Amino acid sequence: MGEFVIQPRFDDVHRFSEGFAAVRIDSFWGYIDSIGNVKIEPQYYEVEDFSCGLALVDLINISAEQIFINKSGEIAFKPQTYTWSFSEGLAKSKIDNKIVFYNLKGEITIKTDYLYGDSFKNGLAKIWDKDSTKYIDKTGKEIIKLSGIGHSPFSEDIAIVRKNFNVLINKKGKIVVDTPSLDGVLFDFSEGLAQITYAGESLSSGFVDTKGEIIVPMEYNSTDKFNGGYAAFKKNNKWGFFNTKGEIVIPPIFDNIDHEYGFKYGLCWAKKDKVRGYINNLGNFIWIQNDNYLYEPIDTLNWKLDTLNAESFLFLNQSISNNYPHKIQSDSSSIIQLKVVPELLTPYENKYFGLKIFLINGSKDSLNIHTQDENIKLYQQVKVNDGKWVTLENKSSILCISSISHFLLLPKNYIVFATPILKGDINSKFRIVLHINNKLKIYSNEFEGCFSSTILKENLSD
Repeated sequence: MGEFVIQPRFDDVHRFSEGFAAVRIDSFWGYIDSIGNVKIEPQYYEVEDFSCGLALVDLINISAEQIFINKSGEIAFKPQTYTWSFSEGLAKSKIDNKIVFYNLKGEITIKTDYLYGDSFKNGLAKIWDKDSTKYIDKTGKEIIKLSGIGHSPFSEDIAIVRKNFNVLINKKGKIVVDTPSLDGVLFDFSEGLAQITYAGESLSSGFVDTKGEIIVPMEYNSTDKFNGGYAAFKKNNKWGFFNTKGEIVIPPIFDNIDHEYGFKYGLCWAKKDKVRGYINNLGNFIWIQNDNYLYEPIDTLNWKLDTLNAESFLFLNQSISNNYPHKIQSDSSSIIQLKVVPELLTPYENKYFGLKIFLINGSKDSLNIHTQDENIKLYQQVKVNDGKWVTLENKSSILCISSISHFLLLPKNYIVFATPILKGDINSKFRIVLHINNKLKIYSNEFEGCFSSTILKENLSD
C-alpha cells in the first residue's frame, strides 16, 4: 500500500469529488480526473469542488466574478452576486441583501426575506434574521419556525435548539430530547453521536447520542467529530482515536492529525515527531510523506494559449499571495539566485504562455522580503546591438502579498513567479531582474527570445 496512483506534479490539490480533483499549477487552478489527466486546464484563481455536477470558480482573485462550470469546462451559468457551491441540488446566494437559492439551470427558485442562511442539508435549509429562525424545504415552504437565533442546521435528521440548555428536535419540529443535562456546547451529529464540550478552566469534551445519553465520558481536553467510525481526542497534548463505543483504539501518540476528514476515506493523515503521512485504523503509518519528490513536467501541448503580441506592456500584478515555497531538490549553489528555464512553461494571466522564474535561496540565511510599498519588482530586460541591457516594461510588474507586510524565504527553498513569453520581429538575449526591498538586485541567467521593435523604441526614449 501507499503507492502513487498520480505522481506529484502539482503545486496544490483538493480531494477528489465526483470523480474530479482541483489542482493548482503556479497561481492557477484546474481539474484532473482519477488517473491524473488534466480535464479542465488551469485557468482560475480560486475553485470549489464539484458538487451536483457543477463547480464554482472565480475568474478574478477578489471573488467578484464567479461562474459555475460543468465537467467539460463549459459555463453552466453566471450567478448575479456572490454565491456558494451547490448542496442537494440548490446553491445559496444573496441578492439585495436577502437569501435566495439557484437551481442547476441557474434559475432562482427560492426567494426569502431573511438576511442570513445556510445551504441545504438533510432536505432543509436554515435561514435567520434578528430574533427568529426558519427551516425551509426545497420549494421554499416554511417547515419549522423558532424564536431566537444560534440554532443548528439539521444533521442526521436532528437539529439543536439553543435555549437555557440544548433541546433536540426532529424535522417536523417535534422535541425528541429535552433535558437540562445537555447544558454544554453541543455540536452537529455525525455517525449518530454529537460532541459536547464544557468550557472554562476545566475544559472537557465527550459525546452524546440522539437520545441525549452520554456515550463517551466527559474526560478529554478536545475531540473531533466521528469520521469513518473513529473520532480523534486530545490528551496530554497528543492525539489518539476512539470508536463509537468510546473505546480507545489508537492511543494518543500523534502531534497532529487531519481534523476535517479523519478516517472518512479509510486512512487519516497524521504527524508523529518528524514523520508525516497516512495511518491505518491500527495507527500504523502505511505511507510516509516525502517533501523532496521531484515534480513531473506538465504537458502543455493542449493548452489553448498564445504568446503575447504587445506594442506596449500592460502587465498585471503577479501576486505571490498564493505562491508557496518548495524545498530545493539538489543545488550546489550557496547564493540567492534567479533562474529561468525556458523549457518550463506555465500559463500567464490565463491567456498567454509564460516562463517560470525561480527565486532560489541557496544560502544559509533566510531572505526577508518586505512586500508592501513596491518593495519587490520584476522586470524583463533585452540586450540591444551595443550590448546594453534595456528594460522593456513601461511600468514594472509589482509583486505583492496583499495583506502581509513581509515574506520569509527560508534557506534551501524557492518560489516560482511567471512572466509572459513575447513575440515580435526582433530576436535577442533576455534576462529577468528582480528588485527586493529597494536594495537587493538579482539578475537571472540569459535566455533567447523575441520582442516587438515598438516596445524597444518606446523604452529607449524613456
